[in-house]
Amino acid sequence: MHCLERNERIEGVDVVRGIAAISVVLIHSFILPAEFSEVSFFVRMIFARFAVPFFFIVSGYFYARGVSCSDANQQFKKSFLRLSSLYIFWTVIHFLNPNFHEISQYGFVGFYSLKAIELIDSKGWLWLFFVGPTPHLWFFVALVSVIVIFHVLRFHRNIHVGLVVSFLVYSAGVLNGPYRNTPIGINLHFNTSYFIFPGMFTFSLGYFFFKEKLRWYSFSSVWGFLLFSLGMVLHFGEGFYLESWYGVKFHHDYLFSTFLMGVGAFVFGCCKAKINREHFGVRLGGYSLGIYLLQSLVVCRLGKFFDLLHIGDRVGQVVAPFFIVLFAVLVTHLMRRLFPKPMVSVII
Repeated sequence: MHCLERNERIEGVDVVRGIAAISVVLIHSFILPAEFSEVSFFVRMIFARFAVPFFFIVSGYFYARGVSCSDANQQFKKSFLRLSSLYIFWTVIHFLNPNFHEISQYGFVGFYSLKAIELIDSKGWLWLFFVGPTPHLWFFVALVSVIVIFHVLRFHRNIHVGLVVSFLVYSAGVLNGPYRNTPIGINLHFNTSYFIFPGMFTFSLGYFFFKEKLRWYSFSSVWGFLLFSLGMVLHFGEGFYLESWYGVKFHHDYLFSTFLMGVGAFVFGCCKAKINREHFGVRLGGYSLGIYLLQSLVVCRLGKFFDLLHIGDRVGQVVAPFFIVLFAVLVTHLMRRLFPKPMVSVII
């Protein structure tokens, strides 16, 4: 590949990236009234599960593209610094997120001192290090950890070894998570829902897709749709089996087959169809990181906002994801306009 292609965008991936960001919002906020619980269950626990593996695959693919056009050391330093900056900046932002009622009671110093003590007492230092003050930041810790492992173990020189090792890590996470109480389960005494366990294998797949010359123009939307559908069916079947035989409820954990949905979404996004860069879906994909990072800040304000608009609980449950995405996009757009470009490229 010529290095001129390094900054080439894949518009289809941008479209899927926007859908994936919205899917993350749906996982955390799409809770319909009881009579529509099946719809809510399907969207949150089945369909939207493609988002996290898709993001890791995209990260691996473009990381490999960066390595091919420069140098592994240079790409590692660039990615490490950017992801670390993202994590530190948004950790501070989430920690500083104010509760004006409590600030009026305890003052600024008292409020943030109590908040820090509560975070440490309730989560512990290990959790804060691997996840951060809010669970949504775990993705960046995981991604930084994955590229460090890739760089140290030189998986970029032998991606096949990286695939095998990372699949073992992924399997350990599944067996320690939803499969823990089954005959094949294990107990690592560690929460494998986060850190490198969900993402190292899918990152490796993205790296493999680029390394093995599987370029975007060789993919078919049909294959993408079939892979996504197969992954969704297997994910549901796996979850149904665990719940029926072992009483394991569907929850936010990934399963053995979950990654297939991410692969299908990536292949679908890389299909041959050309999409105009001004297309709404492509532009929405450009806001995906902002939607992901800002969603939890928006959620904690929605209750009072709905009260001001006299929106009841039932209606609020339905429209909450729309308002979360809308506010996150608006804030991201304002940040792009107000902050210097070098800063925007680092934090959003």
